[in-house]
Parts: sequence; C-alpha cells; structure tokens
Amino acid sequence: MPSESSKKSFLSPEGNWETFLSVAQGAGLDADDSHMRELYDYIRIVLPGLQAVDELDLSGVDPAMVYFPPQSIISQEPNQPGT
Repeated sequence: MPSESSKKSFLSPEGNWETFLSVAQGAGLDADDSHMRELYDYIRIVLPGLQAVDELDLSGVDPAMVYFPPQSIISQEPNQPGT
C-alpha cells in the first residue's frame, strides 16, 4: 500500500510516473504494457474525484449487514444428494 506522501505525489499536478508503475506492478499489472500511459492518464482524472469518498466521516455509521439474495437463487430447488 502506498504511503500517504506517495499518494499525494501521485495525485499532484505533475504526477509521479514511477510511483504509478510501482503501484501497478504491485497490483499484478505488466508495467511494459502499451496501455499503461492511457491507464495513468485515466487514473489521474478519476482519483482526485474519489478523494472526497476517502474523506467521508463514517465513524457513526454501521455497515449494512443484511444480504438479500437474488430472487432467482431463492426460487431454485436445493440440490438433492445422489441426483
């Protein structure tokens, strides 16, 4: 996980290509792929908008613990052993 300082330098106006490649390789991406520059440009547009989500104060919010399976799963008959 990148440190807070590398995250800020990555999001800075001049960006940080080396940090991006390091994070991409850590995530299992091929840093030599021809689409890495396109991905870098896209991420530099999207990440600043997501920073607002990172700053949300959710300390008083409980996680939703209810699971509603899709109706198609509920209506299926359970598998019978040996059939």
